[in-house]
Amino acid sequence: MMKGMSTTPRSAGLSGQAVRQAYAERNKSRELLRARRHEDWVRMHAEPDFERYPGVNVPLNSLLAMVQGFLPDDKYRTFEGLLRFPLPSVDVVDAVFNDLSDIFTGKDPVFSYQFHDPRDADDWEWYRKEVLGEPDFWSTTAWRVFRTGINSVMVVDMPSDPDPDDPKARPYVYFVPISAVVDYGKDPSGKMSWVMFEDSFGTLTVIDSERYRRYSLKDGGVDRLLVDNPHTLGVCPARFFWDEPVSNSDPDVKRSPITKVLSKLDWYVYSDVAKRQQDISGSYPIYWGYEQQCDYDDGQGHRCSHGTLVNADGTPWVSDAGIPVKCPVCQKHKVTGPGSFVEVPVPDEQEGQPRLGDPVGMLGVDSASLEYSVEELERQRKYIIDSCVGRDNTIVNETSLADKQVEATFENRSNVLENVKKGFESAQSWADSLCCRARYGSSFMSCSISYGTDFFTFTVEGLMDRYEKAKEEGASSAELEAIRGQILETEFRNDPQQRQRMRILREVEPYPSMKASEVLNLWEKGLTDDVTLELKNGFPSYVAKFERENDNVTEFAVGMTFRERVDTISKTLYRYAEETISERAGAPDAGNVQISGE
Repeated sequence: MMKGMSTTPRSAGLSGQAVRQAYAERNKSRELLRARRHEDWVRMHAEPDFERYPGVNVPLNSLLAMVQGFLPDDKYRTFEGLLRFPLPSVDVVDAVFNDLSDIFTGKDPVFSYQFHDPRDADDWEWYRKEVLGEPDFWSTTAWRVFRTGINSVMVVDMPSDPDPDDPKARPYVYFVPISAVVDYGKDPSGKMSWVMFEDSFGTLTVIDSERYRRYSLKDGGVDRLLVDNPHTLGVCPARFFWDEPVSNSDPDVKRSPITKVLSKLDWYVYSDVAKRQQDISGSYPIYWGYEQQCDYDDGQGHRCSHGTLVNADGTPWVSDAGIPVKCPVCQKHKVTGPGSFVEVPVPDEQEGQPRLGDPVGMLGVDSASLEYSVEELERQRKYIIDSCVGRDNTIVNETSLADKQVEATFENRSNVLENVKKGFESAQSWADSLCCRARYGSSFMSCSISYGTDFFTFTVEGLMDRYEKAKEEGASSAELEAIRGQILETEFRNDPQQRQRMRILREVEPYPSMKASEVLNLWEKGLTDDVTLELKNGFPSYVAKFERENDNVTEFAVGMTFRERVDTISKTLYRYAEETISERAGAPDAGNVQISGE
């Protein structure tokens, strides 16, 4: 759980002369260049519309240079022609970030803010939802930055002009791409003490521990001061969005979830395009036939030689593009449909070369090679996803493996999610704390933010398979109930009310982990009574009757404790079942099970 920011000593802001000097010297240019190159590489594989970002040309050229290094020229030209955007790796990265977004589905999240004045607490709940757009801001805007702009700078800013309808400060949060950052400074603790960046209007914004400023730019330098807004936060309201660095020696280059597999994503792109080349080759057959004598002569000193034209001295005649000119007569006799034709020498029977039976033939497709390419591409995809997400899909969803192996994999993925979760908790805690300090001053004390302590790491289908396997192997009722609870929690993860309803019904249903036929077997062996069997068989109808006569089980007796509500509902359902049995027997109602409070 992330705590709110503590008060730190005020650091001195930049003077106007220091701003001009920093803009000219750009002491962080090396760090910024490394951060931009890393982010461009990430964006190439993560951004579907990356062509609008000029910087991506650098990692793309690196990828093309790698392929050109081992492919023949003609194959490389084909590769370039088949390479299309978005790259095939974007789909793989989609799967990675879709899994990591489970951090926003944690159970029991906590967003706690402490104020001296309770009216400020009420105002903040309205402000953060209606103005800042929380919590969706973090799962949408911030998540997109996390995916493609991991090195961005996060800023808490305030409008220059006050709102006449709201006398309080109106802070807001935005992200500055690393490509716009000109320079920045850090205090001894490593926190950002000031930052300057250029905007789309051609002006320079400078933010430090004392003020927000904007300058015009002229002739490659800082010109006039346009805006000067002081603040009383005592710290620079800007920081790197993400905390985790690529390495300790390069702390300002931030680590993306896909950083460690970037080279593998390059290779995945090559493998996918190479498979397309194979698909094309497999779609167009290769025909062969005996060489035919051709005496074509164009009357200008060019004659046919094995399907292409040569000069009078026998050298190939090539076009302006450097491609050998094909014989027009031979071309008419090649292939009438898609495919290619290869001529083979006519066997010389005098040399003992036997003549083949057919004068023409067709080469078959190498299906084994095609199957290998498909399997290898899928293997690469799976490896990349599992490396980033921290779990093996096969292990999690296959029920033939030992439960210990499943649990070990689950813990591995939980660790990855916990790491991402902490990064977002840190960012939101910092931003919310500064917004509260800007808007409420000393009334704000601290905040505690947690995205939850447990995540939905299994699929419903995987849990169902696991449940059936556990049941077949004779797992205890407690173990089955635990898995059943996970199934319901996962299935209704986005519907808290329905999740609460299913939790109550699981508590009041007899033998919830058994089918009605299994309870019947218990009854036949004398291991359960008539009323329990009746309630199990008619459970949905009895629940419906209860809700008609009382209220929805989630709304019923909300003033009671959960245990008291469950006991009351359970006793009522058992009474219904007893009444049904009595009516069938033609006897008066038994009515010996009383409702609490009746």
